[in-house]
Amino acid sequence: GLSKLCDKYEVLREVRGKGLLIGLEFQPTPARLQTHWKEMDSSRMNSYLIPNLDAMLDSVSALYVMNTLLQEHHIYAQTTRSNPRVLRVEPPLTISAEEVARFLTAIEACCQEADYTNNMMGGIIAKSGLGQHQASEQGKQVQGTPRPVV
Repeated sequence: GLSKLCDKYEVLREVRGKGLLIGLEFQPTPARLQTHWKEMDSSRMNSYLIPNLDAMLDSVSALYVMNTLLQEHHIYAQTTRSNPRVLRVEPPLTISAEEVARFLTAIEACCQEADYTNNMMGGIIAKSGLGQHQASEQGKQVQGTPRPVV
């Protein structure tokens, strides 16, 4: 079940654990998205106002899946304290086959949404003025114009 999802979705990195104590490790948020989110803050104050901003940006996929599981599917899971990219799943000993199937369906839907969102945002940043800080440099190199000397 879960290990097949790692092959299917880019956001999932690894499934760990034994028995009913399961850890789903998510890939770090793509660097282009992290860079863009940081660049959107023109005041550069977010890093001072938001504790552990880099760790939070790095674990956006895991946080998204955790919140979506709870709010849309009514399934409680939590990220681990030692690694915020790992989603800790601890079902009760009395879990039924139907509940396992419901969880697998829910986690697959969440991973599909997270994959889609990461790819969509990456495409938007690359194709629009939102990613000017990266796209302008790439455009200069592609067009063959010399880079400005600083």
